[in-house]
Formats: sequence, C-alpha cells, structure tokens
Amino acid sequence: MTKKLKYRMYGLVPYNISPIQQGIQFGHAVVEYGLRFGKSEEYLDWARYDKTFIILNGGTTNKNPLSLGTLNQAVHNLEDMDIPYATFYEPDLGDQLTAIVFLVDERVWDKENYP
Repeated sequence: MTKKLKYRMYGLVPYNISPIQQGIQFGHAVVEYGLRFGKSEEYLDWARYDKTFIILNGGTTNKNPLSLGTLNQAVHNLEDMDIPYATFYEPDLGDQLTAIVFLVDERVWDKENYP
C-alpha cells in the first residue's frame, strides 16, 4: 500500500496590503485553484485531509514588462517549472495580481522524512 503524501496550499500575496486583505486575496486564489484543478487527486487529498494554508510575503505586484513585480515574476517561475498554480487579480486594485497559490507536498517541506 502506498502512503498518501500530505499537502499544503502555499500562496504568495503582496506585502503592502493589510493582513486581512492578504488572507482574503489568498482565499480568492484558492477558489480559482479549485475551479481549475478541483478534480485532481492532489487537490482532493489536500481538501479532504490536510487543508493547511501557508501564506507568504510575495513582495510586489506590477505588470509593467520592463519592471515586473516579484509576484508577477513568480508566475513565470511556476510556469517554467511546470507547477500547477492559480492566480487572483483584484478588480478594486486596478486588476493587479494579488495572489498566487499552488500545492506543495511533504517531500518539499518535511526535511526530517525527506532530507
């Protein structure tokens, strides 16, 4: 029998919005993730058993191609690594990117069992 991996939903949000807004923006992106990947085994395992959120400071958001914000750069990095992710763009903030979320399994964060 194969052991099921544990998952955490990681997210990046801008540094310059309030903590409650960071949580709300993260939540919007989690809903988007569920719409895109809600039938995947990884998402269903996370949603049924783990449900852990990790919300991190993602720095800046700026869609100017000459000076992309760190959040916008993170989207490109996730795409380059072929990692499934979802985003949220806040209409009340000029449609700026305000959250990116992606699932991470224990092989990434559990250094005791996966050195």
